[in-house]
Amino acid sequence: MWSYFEKASETSTGQRIRSFYEQGNRQVMDVHNEAKHLAQRKRGLSNIPGTEKTTCNCGGSDKECPCAAGKCACSGCSKSGVETVPGTDKTVCNCGGSSDKCPCGEGHCACKSCPKNATGTEKTTIPGTDNTVCSCGGESGSCPCGEGKCACKSCAKNKAGIERVEGTDRTKCNCGGSTEDCPCAPGTCACKNCAKNHDGMFEEKGESKTKCGCGANAEKCPCPPGKCSCGSCPKAS
Repeated sequence: MWSYFEKASETSTGQRIRSFYEQGNRQVMDVHNEAKHLAQRKRGLSNIPGTEKTTCNCGGSDKECPCAAGKCACSGCSKSGVETVPGTDKTVCNCGGSSDKCPCGEGHCACKSCPKNATGTEKTTIPGTDNTVCSCGGESGSCPCGEGKCACKSCAKNKAGIERVEGTDRTKCNCGGSTEDCPCAPGTCACKNCAKNHDGMFEEKGESKTKCGCGANAEKCPCPPGKCSCGSCPKAS
């Protein structure tokens, strides 16, 4: 029976039937793929270039997420292994700098040392805020942070005026001691007299040293090593 069909397919009539079938099959697949694409758009799904990941409108809630398990790239979603850096085409993941484990698109990873990190810069979230620090050195062109989210000095993406106090998890800003104007997370501000400054450590604008009320007692000193400017404090040098 099979040999009969093989011989029939070699005839002109058989070849026309086969060509008709293959063309029809392609058209069916094209319609299927287009319908799938339209269904994704209707649900708010969009593909991340170069990856199998998708973004949607779930807002981090897996109950509202239409993405496949492990494919969502929305921040906070349990279906996500990749998070989009707001305001950029960058993503962060758990690759640990290994491109073999990296699900991000080529040139789009924002993880340190990953070959898929085109700019060579990384970002780290400042605890309690949506601001990030990176290694852009104030150059917005090489900054992987979202617009208005960078906490690096002189970077054009630093809109809140927040700057990381080197060697600490503290930040300084332009609040002038007013909690209402302070963009820092509670307990992390390094501005004098601000209610979000939980231990009295502060750094004056233009100075590299920090001040506190330790009375030269290293055990009570909240400053990082080598930064304290209090008299004979062991952390002063």
